[in-house]
Formats: sequence, C-alpha cells, structure tokens
Amino acid sequence: MKQTYRKAPFMVSLFFILLFGTLHAQGAATFSFNPSSPVVGETVTVQVTDSSPWAYVNVQAIGPNTVTGDWVGVNNNGNGTWTWTWTFTGLQAAHYAVRFTSDNYQQVRGETSLSVGGVNGASFTFNPASPTAGEMVTVSVTDSSPWAYVNVRATGPNTVDGTWVGVNNNGNGTWTWTWTFSGLQAGHYGVQFTSDNYQHVRGHSSLTVQPGNQASFAYSPASPTAGQTVTVQVTDSSPWVYVDLQAVGPNTLDGTWVGVNNNGNGTWTWTWTLSGLIAGDYALRFTSDNGTQLRGQTTMQVGGSTSANNALFQLSPPNPAPGQEITVRVTSTTGYGNIALQVDREGSPLAVQESGYVHNDDYYPGETHTWIYTIPASQVQQGLHNLTFTADNGSTVVDQTTMPVQGRSMRAITNSPFGFNGHFWWTYNCGTVGDRIQRFIDEYHDLGANTIRIGLDWKTIESSQGSRNYAYYDELLTRFHDAGIRVIGLFYTAPNWATIDGQEWNPGKQLNRSKVNAMRATAQNMAQRYPFINHWEFWNEPQHHSIMANGEEFAFWFQNFSEAIKAVNFQDKVSFGTILGAESVPPGGPGSPHTASFVKNVMTALQGYQPDAISLHPYGGYDVNKPQVENVHSLVPHIPLWITEFGWSNYSEGDQTNALEGAINWLRSRSYIEFSTMHMLHNFDDDLQGTHCNFMDDTTPAPTEGNHGLVTKEFYQNDDYDRREAWYKFRELARGLSCDPPSSPTASSVTASSAQVTWPAISGASLYQVAYKPSAAVSGWQYVTTSATNLTLTGLEAQTEYVFLVKTYCTALDEWSSFSENAYFTTTGCLPPSNLYSYSITSSSASVSWSPVGGASQYQVAYKPSAAVDGWQLVTTSNNYTSLTGLNAGTQYVFVVQAYCSTQGGWTSYSSNAYFTTQAACQSPGSMSASVGYNYATVNWKAVSGATSYHIAYKPSTAKTWSYKTVSGSSTTLTGLSPGQTYVYRIRSYCAQDKGWTSYSSNRYFTTVGGIKIGPIDDIGPVLDRSAPNSPSASGEEFIIPQRIDASIYPNPAPQGVAILNIEAIDRAYLMVDLYDPTGRKVKSLWQGSVDTGHQQLELGLSGIKSGLYLLQVQLGENTRTLQLVVE
Repeated sequence: MKQTYRKAPFMVSLFFILLFGTLHAQGAATFSFNPSSPVVGETVTVQVTDSSPWAYVNVQAIGPNTVTGDWVGVNNNGNGTWTWTWTFTGLQAAHYAVRFTSDNYQQVRGETSLSVGGVNGASFTFNPASPTAGEMVTVSVTDSSPWAYVNVRATGPNTVDGTWVGVNNNGNGTWTWTWTFSGLQAGHYGVQFTSDNYQHVRGHSSLTVQPGNQASFAYSPASPTAGQTVTVQVTDSSPWVYVDLQAVGPNTLDGTWVGVNNNGNGTWTWTWTLSGLIAGDYALRFTSDNGTQLRGQTTMQVGGSTSANNALFQLSPPNPAPGQEITVRVTSTTGYGNIALQVDREGSPLAVQESGYVHNDDYYPGETHTWIYTIPASQVQQGLHNLTFTADNGSTVVDQTTMPVQGRSMRAITNSPFGFNGHFWWTYNCGTVGDRIQRFIDEYHDLGANTIRIGLDWKTIESSQGSRNYAYYDELLTRFHDAGIRVIGLFYTAPNWATIDGQEWNPGKQLNRSKVNAMRATAQNMAQRYPFINHWEFWNEPQHHSIMANGEEFAFWFQNFSEAIKAVNFQDKVSFGTILGAESVPPGGPGSPHTASFVKNVMTALQGYQPDAISLHPYGGYDVNKPQVENVHSLVPHIPLWITEFGWSNYSEGDQTNALEGAINWLRSRSYIEFSTMHMLHNFDDDLQGTHCNFMDDTTPAPTEGNHGLVTKEFYQNDDYDRREAWYKFRELARGLSCDPPSSPTASSVTASSAQVTWPAISGASLYQVAYKPSAAVSGWQYVTTSATNLTLTGLEAQTEYVFLVKTYCTALDEWSSFSENAYFTTTGCLPPSNLYSYSITSSSASVSWSPVGGASQYQVAYKPSAAVDGWQLVTTSNNYTSLTGLNAGTQYVFVVQAYCSTQGGWTSYSSNAYFTTQAACQSPGSMSASVGYNYATVNWKAVSGATSYHIAYKPSTAKTWSYKTVSGSSTTLTGLSPGQTYVYRIRSYCAQDKGWTSYSSNRYFTTVGGIKIGPIDDIGPVLDRSAPNSPSASGEEFIIPQRIDASIYPNPAPQGVAILNIEAIDRAYLMVDLYDPTGRKVKSLWQGSVDTGHQQLELGLSGIKSGLYLLQVQLGENTRTLQLVVE
C-alpha cells in the first residue's frame, strides 16, 4: 500500500490503522540489475521502478559488507511510475539483500536479492595450510585474468598486507601471484585478492590461525644493563629444529648458542647468550627453521650502564672449549684502582691470574686502560661462567659479563666449510660452452666442496645508472645454488658514472659519494634478485684501488653497502675485504698500511658499526700466512674471520699436497674462522686457451705461471698436467669434515593417501632415512630407510599437511648426518568448504553461504548458539547457501559446513567455525514519561533499536475509546486534552526487520493541569496552603495568577530521590520552593535561600515523598510560579 501524507480526521486515520496495521506498508517496487549476474569487482547498475514519487530515496546491498548505492538519477516514466538509478561498487562474492528505502532510510519500500559470483574462479593456497600465530604464511592466488596492481590483504584480529614475492604465467591461460603474510595472530581472517591498488576485489578466501605454542622465556640477570651479557632460556613443548634467538631493539643481536635440554616432561629448553646490548627496549624473537618461523617472543628492557664508564671484555679464544687457557682483556677509559677480575662457574669461584696492563691500547682512540688476566686451562670446564670486574677492593662493580664454554660456537656457514673462489668473467666469453658450468658443478660435488665465492661486478651490472644487466650472472649463480653449492657474493669495482669525475674508474680514482644511494639501490636489488646469497663480501683486495685503502673512505662505502643488504634480509652476513700482503712488507710499499693496520683504521672509522665478519687473503706462507690471520684476530677477537682466498703457486705435486693439508688443518683448528675458499679450481683446455674460459687469473695458459690452487680432475686425466695427489687430498679433507644431509627434498605425485618424496644424491652415501608426520602433530614421527633417492609414502590422511626430513648415512665415515631442513606437502581429497559468510540476519533467521567445492553433490550445515555445549542442528542442501530459521534473538551462533563428494570418500570434515549474531528482538518502548500543561501533554520514551516508527494509544482513564497517533521519533505532544483530567497511554514499536508491530507497553498515566488557563500553558498560580490557618476556601476564591518566572523541573516524572529545578533569575532574590498535594496541602519545603542573577540549577530532595501528582510552588522575590510534578 502506498503511504498517504494527506491530513485526515482522526477517525479516518484510525480506520486505516485498524484496517492495515501500519501507515507505511511497502510498495510494489520492481528491481533490475546490469549485469544481472555480476562477479566480484564489477560495478552493478541497479534500477528501481515504483508508482509513488517517494522522497529521499536510497538503495543498499546488505551481505558480507554493506554497500550504499551511488546516485545516478531519476526518471518520470509518464505512466504513473518513476524509475531511480544507482550503481554498486565493492560487492563481494556472496548473496546480498537489496533494499529500496525512502525518507532517508526510514521507510522500506521494496526488497529483493542479488547473488555476486567469484571472479574467473580465483583459487587460493596457503603454506602452511594451518598456520600458528607468528608463522610466516605463503599465499598463492591463481586466476585466469592478468590483473594489474594486485595485492592480498588478511583482515581479522589485525590487518596484514601481503609482502610481494612474484608472479608466474602458467602458460595455460592462468597466472599465479605469490605473497607472504607475517605477523598473523590467532583467530579467523578473511583474505581478499584485489587489483588496481585495492580498488577491485577479485577473489576471497579465509584462513584460520591457531594459537602458537606458548614458549616461555627466562633471562639472567632479570634486569640487565647496557654492556652486560644476558643468558636467555626458552622453554617450549615442540622440539623445533634450526632454532635461533634474536634481540631486536636499539640494535639487532643474534644469540650465541649454548645448548638444548630435553626436560623429560614433553618440553625442551634452549639456551643462548646475548652480548653487546645497549640501553633501551628489545623484542626477543624465538624462531625455528633458520629464522623463517616465529615460535614465541617477549620483551626485555635494558637499563643504562652499571657505572659511569662501562668496561669492554675481550676473550681469546672468543668461544673457548673445555680445557683451553683463556685470556681476558678488560678495557676502560677510567683508570680504576685496586681492581680485580672475579670468575665463577655456577657459583664456584675459579682461580684467575693477572698477567699484564696496557696504557693506551692502540686499538682504541684516546686514553684507555687495559688489564689482562689469564684463566688456566685446568679451571675451564663445560658450563656458563660469570665474569665480574671490580675496583676499590671489590666494593665497586665496574661491569659484568658471562662466558659460555662449550667448544666451537661460531657456526660454519656450510656443513663443509671449504670451497673455491671464482671470478665474474667466467661467463664473459664462455657462456655454456660444452656446458662448462655443469662440468665445474660435477667437479665440486666430486671434491666434496660446497661453497663458492663469486664476484658480482658493479661496473658490469650497472654500466648505465639505474639500468641493470644480470645476463652474466643469473644462470651461473642459480645453477650453483640449485646444485646445493652455497654462494658467497663479492661486490666490487665501480661504473664510470659513480666516479668523482664521471670518467672511467681506475685504481686511485675516488668514488663520488653523491652516488652512494645508487650503490645502495643496486645492493638491495642484488639481495632481492639472489635471496639464496646470505653471505656478502664488500670489495676485493682494496690495495689494488688505493683510494679504497683509505680506512675512512672504505668504511663509508662498506657501511652503506652493509645497511642496504640488511634492509632486504637482516639475517644476511656482510664482511669487508682487506688489503693483501705480509705484515712486515705493506702491499703499497713503505708508509702504506699493512693488513692489521687497515683493519684498525676501518674499525675506527666505523665508529661502533660492527661488521659480521672480516675477510682475509693470507697468501705468503708455505701453506697459509698464519701471522697475518693471528694479528687481525688479536686486534678484533670478537669478530669472526672469513678466508675468502688462500693458495700457493709453482709448487710440486708433493709440496702442493703438503701445503694443502697443512692449510686446511690449521684453518679448521681456528674456531674464529667460519669458512675458507681456496683460490682457485683451474681448468686448462687446449681448445679454450686464451679466451678466459680456462678459469684462471690471466690469459697465459701455462699452469706454471703464477696460478694458485688446484687443477680439475678432467685436466690430469688428459695427461696434460699431473696434480692428482693434491686433488685427492682436498677431497679427503673436505669430505671428511662431515656427512651432509640432502638439500631441498621435494614432494610430487601427491594424492589423498600417498606422496613421493625425492632428494639429491649425496656423494659417498649408501643409505637415506626419511622421517615424516602430520605437521600439526607434536609427536608421532614415522621412519623409513632406503638406498634410493626417492620414496613413496603411503597410508596418509587426506587433506593433511605433512612435514618430512631426510638424513644421510656415509659409509666411509660410518655415521649418519643430521636431518635436512623441513619440507612440506599437503594430501589431496575433497576439501571442506571455505569462505563462509552470513547475511540477511534478522532476530530469528539468517542466510549463510560458502564457496562451492569441486565434486560435491550436497552440503550439510551444522549450527547452534555458540555458548551452548551441544545441541547442534543440521540442514542439508544441494546449493552452496541456505537459510537458518527459528533462531533466538540477540544470540551469537556458530556454524560449520561439510561437503559430500561421492567420488572421493563421502563426507569431508567440517569447515572452520564461522559466526554471526542475530538482531535483538524488537521491543515495545520503555522509560516513558509525560510533561503536562493545561490542555496538552508531551510524552517521551527511550528509542528502540531497529524501530522505524511508534504507535501511541491514549484516552481519559475512565473512557472506553482510545485515540491513536503514529510518529517516527521518540517523543510527541498530545493536544486537545481536557484540563485537570487523568489520562492513560501506552506505546508500541514497528521494526522493519521483523516486519510488524510489537505488543503495547504497560499502561502509564498523567493528569493535565486543572483550573483556568492564564499565562504560559504550563503555569498555574500560587497554591493555597490548606494546612495554614485562615486559608481561603477552595470555592469562590481566585487563585490562578499569571506569572513570569522562567522555571522548569527535570526529570518529570521524577524518581523518589532527587529532581533538578532550572530557574532563571533576573536579579539576586530570595527563593522558596514548596511542595503541595493536589488538595493544596503543603507536603514539604524543598528550598529556601538567596540565588544570584542568571541561570541556576538546584537539586530538590524528594526522599520519602510518596508516588503521585504534586504541585511545586516556586516563589522568587515577589513573583510566584507553580509547576506540576509527578513522583514515581
């Protein structure tokens, strides 16, 4: 029925109300949509035609989100109908209720539904499929349209935008985009795939993140200060592998490994130490899988120094083993008196010998004091040692640190820390001639070498600023990496445009510091392009480029390079290269710095910025230049060393073999050396001589012209030169260091119950063992041993993510390797439904939908109040949506869905939980009150949520016939009433969500003001106090007088407690407020006293006053006004 706005006599209005029950019934509006079957991200044009020219019209689409139409226009069709047009943008894949309203959403004039489909079937995969809080999640989205400016966003307990990884054209008309999510919290997330910088939603999915294991942290001391070494212990209920601890705050520190303990109660405790902390707040991050999975975190506050001058501790060796003598150097800028070093292990004091003092130690600028102590080897045992440096005979604690003793802790970057140095020109002219790259990879594997240092030439890569060419490097680096050989990236040389004069760069020419940001950009680009390079070296032998031999200039460029690399991956390690030559003869001639001096100059210029390592080329000894290495280590004992080149020239076969064995054994014995790469592995082929394809340092083909390192096996097999003994000695030493696990095991041919896992062969391995279990399981590993490099796992559970690892048995060493890094696969099967949504929710019903499941013939929805322990109700449907009815109002419900796939084993498991809350039931109004006058009453009530209009019924309390009034607000004024008459009234609500009226409220009453109306309609004259002597009788006396006092009472009706009198005083005057009953008898004096000019607000005490109607007489000076007051 169309609403009428014409005024009508009361009985006509009443007739319509009684006949139709409402004055705003919906019209017969018709809807059309273009397109009629839209998909996610499309703009939809909606047109509504109706036979009434409604005003203030709108349309809204209500579903997983609420979308308000954008106005286009209206057309008078000339046939008694009008057509309005809007557009919808931002619709998601779901069912929507579309409402046409007038009067600014107050009146619903028509309603229909609209289904929005997904976009070209975008599909989502998550790895891991069931992540825990803090885990990094890889999300891949596949779609059949090459959208531009794509993004993914997870919205739930927090909002996380995906970090871009890349895109792949699958070649079958689809594209796959990949991102990672970091920082997800426990809970349910909706995942949106968008294009055009979040403007268009192209697909949806959902992801449930489980609470992570509750790792607990303990650290000692509990309130550390700057400079102290802190011991951190982390306890968790899962035996994570490749665990690490990192402190992120004012600086970033990696924990130094101490050990792990199986507590025997299903928990494990790992221990690290942190050194180099500065004052501030740190986040402690406990990770597994080489830093990729966050397993727990906490915070730690580090206070200021324990004294005005903090001391620096240096240990030699820096990571001692049991039974080693330890030298401790304690340095301070303050010359303390009566000093001592106290050392204890788990509370037991150890004997310490003071062995020296150095004033102004040349490693430090300015005046310094260094005290030297020795801890005898007999005192050094396994465990954590506390070092306390005191002054003033022990009364002043200058500083403290801890020292773990567990043997070598500077972890080698590969299982075999020996390899070879290469050069960037390997790909200049050779390309893949005879697949030379593969021939060298095969040689590396045969030798047991799994590290290669390759120079990335800035001059070649970026000959024109901003234009980078990696053609020489992509295949070379990627193929070595794919073959399981670790790549150390060397950055050096400079393009012409980066020099001080813009001309060709040559030794001695200074770089242009204004180009430092360009260098940083290229460094970051390299780190992003080659994420498998996690160890970088800055510059090669800077004495060849004399300006870079300047410590301050070198430090400037190194620090910028290091910061750029770590901005991409803060866990990458960056070292700086050093000048070449024996300490006694500086490489630049007399007056130039030798290697240790160069290191000191650079470290001083860095002003506290710490490299992760320092690279050396210790040429010059019979096997290795040991004094050079030891001098640098003594200078910076806290910094690991990388030997990125070593070797010799013109040695006979026997000498080369002996030198090789001596070098490798000596380098292995130094715990502060993390790895060594030999210079280099040569190959002299007759057909390639003179082309740089012989992988040597110059164009002279003869192997006796100053070339260092080994020749390939291929060479001596051709009888051109014979160094086979040294070749076999290297293999014996390198492969004897460890038995390596397979790298990067993979899974293929995955079904609902089986999967084939494969791994690369390990030279010398006779057996492999595969361990696997569901990744979510805390225990339950299964083990299978095989001599092959692949294995089919059977009896698996469908739709389950599995983790698997592989280890190697090496016959020659008669030992098993450690397990490989975790690898994962997920079995197939008909998956539970996802993307659950709820919409069109009322107080008693809701519609729910979900994404269709391929191969499913029907679905079953289970739902119940979320607070109920049981009582699930089931609904079965063949559609991917249904309606749930008979629900309780104002109640949260949980629902799940399972799919039936007849070809894949029947019913799936249920989906993840989804929730909705029904609307509160529409109620009749409460908190009703009335303010009365002579012939009117203003009725007020509390607005009802969801109500669009109210129906008031009222009549004299003794009458039989009701009068009615319909309004949209929460108050109205009833007029035409009789003075001095008691009325009864009641109110009901209309709620569009329930499409009907509520029952009426309970009856309430008011009484209009009696007497003759004089002055304002709520004024009555002074009340005759019938309790006073000689008071005039009620009959024949004129007692109603117009008054001019501006006063009001609130609230009215008032509770039995306090009412507020608002009064406006023209001048300062004496005020009296008295309360009378309807007969004129004085009940109580409420206020007496002077009031100032202006607005006053007075509290009137009504305690003890019975419920009923009263008269409030207000006398201000000579003026009087009487108000009516109802006490509840």
